[in-house]
Amino acid sequence: MPKAEASRFSPCSARSVAGRCLDKNAYVTLSSVGLRLGVFSERLAARFLSALTRIGGAERMEVWIAMAKMKTHKGAAKRFGRTASGKFRRGKAFRSHLLGSKTAKRKRGLRQPGLASDKDEKRIARMLPYA
Repeated sequence: MPKAEASRFSPCSARSVAGRCLDKNAYVTLSSVGLRLGVFSERLAARFLSALTRIGGAERMEVWIAMAKMKTHKGAAKRFGRTASGKFRRGKAFRSHLLGSKTAKRKRGLRQPGLASDKDEKRIARMLPYA
């Protein structure tokens, strides 16, 4: 199995999977001959494995189940970034319009990135699992 694919799939015994509905994609390999039978849908994999268990062929089977992927919140990804120390960097407000009434010093300060509040760190980290 390719390394990238191996990180997404984890093995479990056919007997433990048989008879229960899988909520992830799975594929089945015959351990004795190394034959891969392809990716199954949740319902088809459960039926296939329960049938194998009934005829006694499940002991020679190995089942690989795909781990669920965590999704990045794209809106948050465009607004926040991580610093080297692990905090979240954000842009400052009051910088888009009505800039004529603001001093040059104030506008220079608004160009510098700010840090997200400590109270928001947990929520932002959940939206950006790979940041």
